Amino acid sequence: TATIEYDPNIYVDAAANATGIEDGTETHPFNTITEGIIAVSPGKSVIVATGTYYEQLIINKSITLQGVSQDNTFIFGSGLTGNLITIEADNITITGFTIDGSGSTSIGLYFDSYSFVNINNNLIKNNKDYGISYINSAPIIEGNNIENNSRSGIR
Repeated sequence: TATIEYDPNIYVDAAANATGIEDGTETHPFNTITEGIIAVSPGKSVIVATGTYYEQLIINKSITLQGVSQDNTFIFGSGLTGNLITIEADNITITGFTIDGSGSTSIGLYFDSYSFVNINNNLIKNNKDYGISYINSAPIIEGNNIENNSRSGIR
């Protein structure tokens, strides 16, 4: 009898072959975080490999966004405007990234009226306004380094 193991998580690797097979598995990861967010089921994780990702993210479902570490997994907003990451759902965890607005994005992470948002073990820096800005929410923000944002780290 064969046992088939199903991994419900989605994998992303910026170095993955963009012309090859991409299905979000560990063997054939997507090469953008946005593809991972679109493909992942609520309650599961997007596991992001070491690398640099130049993209703006909207997280609109309950997921975990897991980078390798803030020293190895980078989300850059160079040349982008608006917020680098916008959260539009409850039950979100973001951990293990450098989130760098590169002086062009307004806010590193933004959300309004969402519950159970956990932001841990990230470096959030270089945004034109705030590192993290939230309204009508009570997030858990732990173990982050928030620096060099024009207005303040957290609002």
